[in-house]
Amino acid sequence: MRNIKGTYTLIVFVAGRINLGIGSLGTFAFEKGWHAYTGSARGPAGLLGRIRRHLKKDKKPFWHIDYLLKSRHSSIRAIVYTKVGERHECKIVKEIGEKNVKPIKGFGASDCNKGCKSHLCYMNDDFEATLKSILDAYGNLNLIASLRLF
Repeated sequence: MRNIKGTYTLIVFVAGRINLGIGSLGTFAFEKGWHAYTGSARGPAGLLGRIRRHLKKDKKPFWHIDYLLKSRHSSIRAIVYTKVGERHECKIVKEIGEKNVKPIKGFGASDCNKGCKSHLCYMNDDFEATLKSILDAYGNLNLIASLRLF
């Protein structure tokens, strides 16, 4: 996956309701349960580099998601990804959003020019349902998805 570009969705478990400062966005409340963050990896480190960075707890926050991932109350439990040259995160977010999910308004979408409300959604308190929704979103877009569980 080194230098391979792609799009990914992190499935993040938040162990309890928390309030976190997210850089210049201000304070956000995160509910206990499963959250899905979708992004793209287009830099020189590719998917592998981006995923490795997201998995590290000890890092200087750069993206909005870094603030949530640094919290001791959150952990990545799965990553769904596809190796594609084009950006698909907005399409995937839209597909995920077709389900009964709650977007965290403005989170991870500050550079989005497709009108996304957010690239992070609160899904629910059921891992299997969350995973199915995300895999369905990739499938509905005819994207070949790979899965890594943690």
